[in-house]
Amino acid sequence: MVIRLRSIKGQLAARNGLMKESPSAKTVIKTADDLIAKIDALEARLHNPKAEVFYDILAQKGGAQLYSKLITLFAFVTDSDGQLTQGIHEVYQEEKSELDQGIAGFRGLLEELSKLNEETKKLDLPGIIVPAVGKPKE
Repeated sequence: MVIRLRSIKGQLAARNGLMKESPSAKTVIKTADDLIAKIDALEARLHNPKAEVFYDILAQKGGAQLYSKLITLFAFVTDSDGQLTQGIHEVYQEEKSELDQGIAGFRGLLEELSKLNEETKKLDLPGIIVPAVGKPKE
């Protein structure tokens, strides 16, 4: 999801840069800038995009974000020899709820992007391509 968000954000920013001198594109640029801000906010909830190294999970106010919490929980579960505790189940439910909210936010952003693409189509401007869900790169 983060890879897809970054691709969309990059396309929006690049297109805004190319259209900055076009008076007919001012509303599209403003809408795209608002969408970029929402993408940044969602990405910050999912993981720490400001981290300089992958294990730098506490580099921002608020500490570890969802990705780091899920990875830690996954490590606890895979390293466990016995039954999972009530606490592990409760933490999982909390993190799953947060992930579900992130997925809903992502879907909402895609709906906004679809509307923005319709606006740009009316102005005969290029639309934004949403990358397909694919196998993560190794």
